[in-house]
Parts: sequence; structure tokens; C-alpha cells
Amino acid sequence: MIIAFLLEGCGYSEAAGKILKSKKIKHQIIKVPQDEKIKNNYKKKHKMNTFPQLFFTNEKKKTWKIGGYDDLINYLDYIENIKSNKLNKEFILYLIKNKK
Repeated sequence: MIIAFLLEGCGYSEAAGKILKSKKIKHQIIKVPQDEKIKNNYKKKHKMNTFPQLFFTNEKKKTWKIGGYDDLINYLDYIENIKSNKLNKEFILYLIKNKK
């Protein structure tokens, strides 16, 4: 499941929410109001300066940071390639060698 912290009035947050809904991805949306104190608390807590703030969590409640809007697009593209078996051996080895 993807947990999405979406900032009210933010175009990237709105786009991320639409993508999650249109792709029928299991997700939870947490709306963040346009309040500097609240925004800063989320920025500090998640160590991210922009919105949306997106995370993947599994059945065992282990959570990984996806990142922001562009990271979501890359993540979904990666998952789609895995499902369609389009990733080749060289690319997978590249990912393993260059993981952060």
C-alpha cells in the first residue's frame, strides 16, 4: 500500500492522488493543510522538503520512502516493467550495484 501525504492546493500532490486512484493502487491519502507549522512538522518528520511525500508499506508494516511526485512516476514505471517482464538482466545488475 502507498501512503500519500498530499498538500492541499499543491498541483503535484493533486496529480499524485489522481494517479493512485486511476491506477487503482491500494493507498491511503493524508491531506496536509496549507499551514506552515503543520507543513514544517511533516517536512521534519519525513526528512523531505516538498510535497507530496509518498511511502510504500507492506503487510508487516515495514515502510520505505518512495519520495515525491517524480519518484512516484519512476516507481510505478519500474513496477510496470517488472510485471511485464521488460527488465533485462543487465538493468537489474545495474540497480543492485547502484542501490543507495
